[in-house]
Order: sequence, then structure tokens, then C-alpha cells
Amino acid sequence: MEAMHSRRVIKQSMYAAVFLVGVLLLGALITLLVRGAPTPSITLDITPPSFDPIVVEDVSIIRHDTSVDLVARLRNPNPRAGITEYPVTFTLLDASERELSTTTVITYLLPGSIQYAVAVSVPTTRPVAEVQVDVPEDLAFVNLPNSLTLPSFGTLLQDRERLLRGAQTIEQQVGLVTNNSTFDFQRVEVIVVALDSTDRAIGVGQTFVGELKVGEQRQFTSQWPAPQVATRGVLLLATTNIFKEGNIIQAIGDPGLLR
Repeated sequence: MEAMHSRRVIKQSMYAAVFLVGVLLLGALITLLVRGAPTPSITLDITPPSFDPIVVEDVSIIRHDTSVDLVARLRNPNPRAGITEYPVTFTLLDASERELSTTTVITYLLPGSIQYAVAVSVPTTRPVAEVQVDVPEDLAFVNLPNSLTLPSFGTLLQDRERLLRGAQTIEQQVGLVTNNSTFDFQRVEVIVVALDSTDRAIGVGQTFVGELKVGEQRQFTSQWPAPQVATRGVLLLATTNIFKEGNIIQAIGDPGLLR
């Protein structure tokens, strides 16, 4: 009789334990349904935008008696991104590839532009056989909003003639530059490159026309030592550094977007 009572107590305890486990599982299921499934983590793509590299399309040496002029044509293939400061280093070498001197010029690159880096009258005491150009690889591009209109200039070559200055013959170019932009600029520069029949640079000049308002036209003059061969054509490149603070003196729009 006492053994039967013990078995009944054990069986009742087992039923109670099973009932308790069921209650706990049911409570966990209800909690899951009320709260919902765990929210998955979200990974954001924060990869910085990529830019196409600057292309050095051509390098020219224009030799004179005791100096050389150096011209590098640069192309920025990025349509809406530019560079505020772009150092270009020219290294002059002799026929034995020994270094004669180095010269660095600082230019800028507007979005989608072709720009000339120019070093004029670089002195040299020995003949220059070759020039190497070094440009930076780690660049800080500046994105411009699509709503912003880039500078636009019209150029016209009016006259070209050879003049005698002392014992030297020079070639002089006179032209016009017009500001077709929606900005007034404090400082506009003009680069002039003379080409021979093979499109090789044989003369180069760099000048500034100063302040140029919207729709305004200004005459400029550029000159260089007369080349030994005939000038077939002249390239005129008018440009301005829109990244330089204070260069934009009036704007239709918000010039603060450039900074």
C-alpha cells in the first residue's frame, strides 16, 4: 500500500514537470510572435566615389640659346570633378640621361578640361635631350553640382607678326577673349601655343587679362622667340581658377557651392 502511494506521487510529479515545460515553451512562442523576428543587420555601402586618372597627353621642349620652354598637355576625363592644385614637375636630362635641373609648376584642372602646364624660359647651361614629367597619383578631387555651369570663354586670334627686338626676332600674337560664362572673374589667363606642320609645339606664351565680367571682351598680347620653322597654327586656351577664393566676384547662382 505504501509502495503504491509512492508510485502515485512520482507520476504526479512527472505530470507537473511536463506541464511546466509546456507552459514555458508556450510563453516563449507567444513572446516571439508579439515581438516579431529579430531585425537583420544592415550594411551600408560607404565606398568613396572613384575618379578617372589625369592623362598626360603630350610633353614638348622648345629650345632656345640658353633656356627652354616646357609644355605638358593634361586632360581631366572627369566631367564634374576637378582639382584645385595640381603640381607638375619637369626634369631635364642630357644625352647621357643625367639630370640637369627640375622645375615644378602648380596648375589646376577644371572638370572635363584640357589644361596646359607651362614653364617658360627655364635656364640651362647644357643641351637638353629629354624631359620627364612627374605628376601626383594621390589626388583630392572636388565634385561640382550638376546645376553649376562651368566657365566658358570665346577666343579669337586677330594678328600674328614677327618683330625685331634688339638682336632677337620675336613672334607676337594679338587676340581677343570674351567671357561667355554666368560669372564675373577677377583673374582670367590665356595660354597660347604655336604649332608647326606636325602639330609639335614650337612656341608658347602665358598672359593674364585681369578682371573679365560676363559678356565683356578683352584684348591680349603674347610673344616668344621666333621659331626656326613656320607656324602653321596657334592654340588659344582661356581659363580661370574657379576653386580660388575671391576669383568669382559676381555670380548668377550660389558661388558658395564651389567651396
